[in-house]
Amino acid sequence: TVDKKIPNGILEEQEQQTVVLLPRSPSASKTYFPISVDCLEEETRIRSADDGKLFREEFNSLPSGYTQGTCQEANKEENREKNRYPNILPYDHSRVVLTQLDGNLCSDYINASYIHGYTDNNKFIAAQGPKQDTVADFWRMIWEQKTATIVMLTNLKERKEDKCYQYWPDQGCWTYGNVRVAVEDFTVLVDYTIRKFCIQYQASDGTKPSRLVTQLHFTSWPDFGVPFSPIGMLKFLKKVKTVNSSFAGPI
Repeated sequence: TVDKKIPNGILEEQEQQTVVLLPRSPSASKTYFPISVDCLEEETRIRSADDGKLFREEFNSLPSGYTQGTCQEANKEENREKNRYPNILPYDHSRVVLTQLDGNLCSDYINASYIHGYTDNNKFIAAQGPKQDTVADFWRMIWEQKTATIVMLTNLKERKEDKCYQYWPDQGCWTYGNVRVAVEDFTVLVDYTIRKFCIQYQASDGTKPSRLVTQLHFTSWPDFGVPFSPIGMLKFLKKVKTVNSSFAGPI
């Protein structure tokens, strides 16, 4: 096996990208009610008329900007370079807080947020695609949160634009910060790829017992579009539900 060491940070400067959010037009105040399953097909047909005019109106009625809290930690000077996009930031009240390293107050920040499940709090973590200089923080989060399943919904590049740094080795073992990641197995399917990693935290007081982490990477989402058929995504979702252990940390 090949064992390589990746430092916690890099010196090269990268131009920060911005996600272009869809424009919203002013719309009159209107209340939208839940749709029953029996009426869903008919409502979809009605709202799809006129090139989806009613869907656009409902979307435009959503509040824009950060309406649920503050993003002070994400906007700190020391943390701004850790964000892939300056306008997609975690709220202070729901962000994942890492263990501080050597008294570095800003080492507890990562662009990732908890999301509640249907019955369980903090069932999921929504994280940005790691940048090259945040990969070590990403694996530290995986270890600290006892995560056993990673669901990856983006490709590394879209139209030659970087969306996510490859945070795993193709083969052998790499060490990111204090976390050693070894490739155990991988399976390439039509719509997604399954990779299994053995990870181990190398602390100053000794190496911790290893853990198995499964990554499910959906690969058939087209650039700047949506899949032609939902079948691939539905099969992928079914696989995600069967892989994650009930005793594991957030997905």
